[in-house]
Amino acid sequence: TGGEARFDAVLDQHLHLRCRQCGDIHDLPADSLAGHPAFDPRQLKPSAVKTQGFLIEGFALEYSGVCPECRHNSTKEN
Repeated sequence: TGGEARFDAVLDQHLHLRCRQCGDIHDLPADSLAGHPAFDPRQLKPSAVKTQGFLIEGFALEYSGVCPECRHNSTKEN
Protein backbone atom coordinates (compact mmCIF):
# COMPACT_ATOMS: atom_id res chain seq x y z
CA THR A 1 0.00 0.00 0.00
CA GLY A 2 1.39 3.34 -1.01
CA GLY A 3 4.56 1.79 -2.42
CA GLU A 4 5.72 1.33 -5.95
CA ALA A 5 5.73 -2.07 -7.66
CA ARG A 6 9.20 -3.36 -8.39
CA PHE A 7 10.49 -6.56 -9.97
CA ASP A 8 13.68 -7.88 -8.43
CA ALA A 9 15.59 -10.39 -10.56
CA VAL A 10 17.98 -11.25 -7.71
CA LEU A 11 16.43 -14.04 -5.67
CA ASP A 12 19.24 -14.53 -3.13
CA GLN A 13 19.01 -12.64 0.16
CA HIS A 14 20.29 -9.15 -0.44
CA LEU A 15 19.85 -5.52 0.54
CA HIS A 16 19.11 -2.49 -1.59
CA LEU A 17 21.06 0.72 -2.04
CA ARG A 18 18.79 3.44 -3.48
CA CYS A 19 20.29 6.57 -4.99
CA ARG A 20 18.41 9.59 -3.66
CA GLN A 21 19.31 11.62 -6.75
CA CYS A 22 18.46 9.34 -9.69
CA GLY A 23 16.38 6.68 -7.89
CA ASP A 24 18.41 3.75 -9.21
CA ILE A 25 18.53 0.70 -6.96
CA HIS A 26 21.71 -1.33 -6.56
CA ASP A 27 21.92 -4.76 -4.92
CA LEU A 28 24.18 -5.50 -1.97
CA PRO A 29 24.69 -9.12 -0.85
CA ALA A 30 23.16 -9.84 2.57
CA ASP A 31 26.46 -11.24 3.81
CA SER A 32 27.84 -7.69 3.57
CA LEU A 33 26.30 -7.23 7.02
CA ALA A 34 28.38 -10.00 8.58
CA GLY A 35 28.69 -9.40 12.29
CA HIS A 36 25.42 -7.43 12.48
CA PRO A 37 22.80 -10.04 13.48
CA ALA A 38 20.26 -7.33 14.31
CA PHE A 39 19.68 -7.04 10.56
CA ASP A 40 19.09 -10.79 10.18
CA PRO A 41 15.36 -11.60 10.30
CA ARG A 42 16.23 -15.09 11.59
CA GLN A 43 17.40 -13.40 14.81
CA LEU A 44 13.88 -12.23 15.73
CA LYS A 45 12.60 -13.85 18.91
CA PRO A 46 9.54 -15.95 17.98
CA SER A 47 7.79 -14.75 21.15
CA ALA A 48 8.19 -11.10 20.09
CA VAL A 49 6.46 -11.76 16.78
CA LYS A 50 3.82 -14.05 18.32
CA THR A 51 2.65 -11.36 20.76
CA GLN A 52 1.92 -9.10 17.80
CA GLY A 53 -0.09 -11.82 16.04
CA PHE A 54 1.82 -11.10 12.84
CA LEU A 55 2.90 -13.68 10.27
CA ILE A 56 6.19 -12.51 8.81
CA GLU A 57 6.57 -13.47 5.16
CA GLY A 58 9.53 -11.34 4.16
CA PHE A 59 12.11 -8.80 5.18
CA ALA A 60 13.37 -5.66 3.44
CA LEU A 61 16.16 -3.27 4.31
CA GLU A 62 17.08 -0.38 2.07
CA TYR A 63 19.93 2.07 2.40
CA SER A 64 19.86 5.44 0.66
CA GLY A 65 22.68 7.58 -0.58
CA VAL A 66 24.24 8.78 -3.82
CA CYS A 67 25.41 6.33 -6.50
CA PRO A 68 28.87 6.61 -8.11
CA GLU A 69 27.46 7.97 -11.37
CA CYS A 70 25.54 10.79 -9.66
CA ARG A 71 28.56 11.60 -7.48
CA HIS A 72 30.71 11.74 -10.60
CA ASN A 73 28.19 13.97 -12.38
CA SER A 74 27.96 16.35 -9.42
CA THR A 75 31.75 16.77 -9.28
CA LYS A 76 31.79 17.59 -13.02
CA GLU A 77 29.20 20.34 -12.43
CA ASN A 78 31.31 22.04 -9.75
